[in-house]
Amino acid sequence: MLCESYICPEIRSLAIDEVAGVRLAVTKNFIKTSNLISKTYFTQYIFPMYQKLSTDPDEKVRKGCAEVISEIAKVSQLDKHGTTL
Repeated sequence: MLCESYICPEIRSLAIDEVAGVRLAVTKNFIKTSNLISKTYFTQYIFPMYQKLSTDPDEKVRKGCAEVISEIAKVSQLDKHGTTL
């Protein structure tokens, strides 16, 4: 898919940006991104990025993750231990 080949690598790059506002923007767009990619790609690449951002040093980024957690749970195929359901 085009999104998985070109857009998602850019999103992964933005998720490690030095500016907290950029990382926050990534958290707010997880659901939009997940609607454009396969569940397998989400599980392998996007969910680990979400997990890392949920422990970000910046409080606003962690809050951004908390705000979308219910939507992430709906699209995730992982249980709380990281194994596929």
